[in-house]
Amino acid sequence: MNLPVKTVLVHSTWRNQEQIDVREFWNAAGRAGRAFQETEGHVVLIAKDAADARKLQRRYLDKGNIEPVLSTIGALYHRLAIPRLGARPASGQNLTDIELPDPEEEELTDWAQALDLQLLTMLAEEVVDTPDQQLLEDAAHDLLTHTLGGHQIGAQEWSLKPLARFTARRIAALARQLPDPAARAAILRTGLSLQGGLDAIIAAEQLANTLTEHPGLFASATWPALRDIVLTAATKIQELRRSATAKDRPIGAVVPLAGDWIAGWTLQEIHSHYELLLDAKDITVTSDYIDKVIVQDLAWAVSSILQILEIRHGITPEGSLAALPAMLKYGVDTAPACYAASLGIHQRSEAIDLAARCPVPEPSFSDFTGWLGNLTTDEITAITTPSTASLLIRSAERRSPRTVQKTILSGRGTFTTPLRGVRHTYSDGYLAGLPAGTVLDLVRDYDNPTDPNAIRVEHNGLPLGWIAKGTARPLALALDDRPAPLVTALLHTDTRSLADTAGTDQLAGYDQVDLTITISPGA
Repeated sequence: MNLPVKTVLVHSTWRNQEQIDVREFWNAAGRAGRAFQETEGHVVLIAKDAADARKLQRRYLDKGNIEPVLSTIGALYHRLAIPRLGARPASGQNLTDIELPDPEEEELTDWAQALDLQLLTMLAEEVVDTPDQQLLEDAAHDLLTHTLGGHQIGAQEWSLKPLARFTARRIAALARQLPDPAARAAILRTGLSLQGGLDAIIAAEQLANTLTEHPGLFASATWPALRDIVLTAATKIQELRRSATAKDRPIGAVVPLAGDWIAGWTLQEIHSHYELLLDAKDITVTSDYIDKVIVQDLAWAVSSILQILEIRHGITPEGSLAALPAMLKYGVDTAPACYAASLGIHQRSEAIDLAARCPVPEPSFSDFTGWLGNLTTDEITAITTPSTASLLIRSAERRSPRTVQKTILSGRGTFTTPLRGVRHTYSDGYLAGLPAGTVLDLVRDYDNPTDPNAIRVEHNGLPLGWIAKGTARPLALALDDRPAPLVTALLHTDTRSLADTAGTDQLAGYDQVDLTITISPGA
C-alpha cells in the first residue's frame, strides 16, 4: 500500500488463514496522516468482541512485538551453510573455508538469482567479465559488506568470504552464459528473474524474426493476430507460467481470456465462460486470476518482451503494440481508452466511451489530455457521467496548469480550481449550507502576508477561503489589469451532499471544495 490517507481501516488481521505480522500491521498503519495536510492520522482496528479487542491490543498495539527485519541475503547464507555443516551454524563459528552449494529448493534458487542480478547491476562490466576470479570475489565481498545481510552476518561473527565466493562463481557463470553486456542490461531493465529474463530474450528474438518476415502484421487490420502472437510469446516467461499454472490451471487459458478481457467482457461474462477451465468455484476466484495473471504478470511479461525488442533488435513498438501492456492492465482495447483509464476512470465502459469521443486520430497521451484540457466544464459534463466529469475537471486542472494560465491570459474561458484555507476561515459549516452554483465574490487580498497575489473568496462579505496559489498568480494579474476582465466564480462542489455524507469537517480538508471560474472581456 503505497499511498497516504487520513484514516486507515483494518477490518481483519487475517490473510489466507494466517495472521499478519505485527511489522506488516504497522507498515499499513504508517500510511495514516497525509504529509503536508495533517499533523496526525487515524488507525481503526476492528475487533469482533471485547475478548478479541484485548488480543489484538496485546499483539499489535505494543510496538515491542514488532518482528525484526531479516535479510534475504543472510537467510540464504544460513540455509546454504546447513547442508555443508550438517547442522545449523552457531554464532561465532568459523565458516571461512566452507563452499556454499548452488541451491536446489525453488525459494532459495529465486533468492540466489535475485542476488546475482542485484550484484550484476552494481559491479562494473570490466569486473564482471574479468578472468581474475579473485578480483571478482573481492568486488563481491566489498558490496556484500555494505548490505543489511552483510551486517547481520557480521553480527553472528561469520565470515562473508563463503558468500563472496558463491556469488562470484555464479556471476562468472552468468557472464559466460550471457557474454553480451547489452543482453544483461536488457534483463536488468525488465525486473524479471534471471530465468525469466532469458525467456524474454528468446521470446523477443522470435517476435523480431516474425515481424521481419511478416511486416504486414503491423497493419491495423492484422492487429488481433499480432496481439495473440505477442501474448503467446509471453506465456513462455517463467514468472507468468508460475502464476498462470498455479493449482494445475492450463497455460492455454491465458491468451483467449486476455483477449476477452481486453475486448471489454465483464467479469461475470468471463467467469461464466471460463469457470470450468479455471476451476473457479465462485466469481472471486476468477477476479483474483485476472488481477494476478492478466493485469499483473501478463502485462509485465509483455512489457519486458517489448523492451528487449527495442533494446536488442531496434524495433520500437508503436500504436496498439506499444499500448498492449496498458490494455492488459486496464482491460480496454485502444490506446486512448488506456489514457482515459490512467486518469482514474475505473469503469471500463466509460473509459472506452470517452476515448471514442476524442476527435484526434490515433492520439498520443499528450494529444488526449490536451483535448480534455481544452474542453469547458459544460462540455466535459455533457459527454460523460457526473462522477467522471468531476474527476476529469479536477484532473485536468492538476495535470495541466498551463491550460488554466492560458485561459486566464487569453481573457476568455472557464476552468475549475480548488478553494484553499477553509479551515483557517472556519467556514466549513457555512459552506455546508450553500448549494452548488452559488455565485461567490473574488476579492484581491493585497495585505496577505504570505502571498502578494492572494485572492480571497467571499459570500455576502463572509470569507470562505482563498484561490489556490498556482491559479491566483495569473488571475491576480488579470484582476489588477485595467480595464479588468469580467470574472465570475461559482461554487462547483455540491457541499451540501458532501457534508451530509462525510460530515461538515470534510469541507475543511485539502482540495475538497472546487470553484468554477469564468473569465470574459470586460465592458
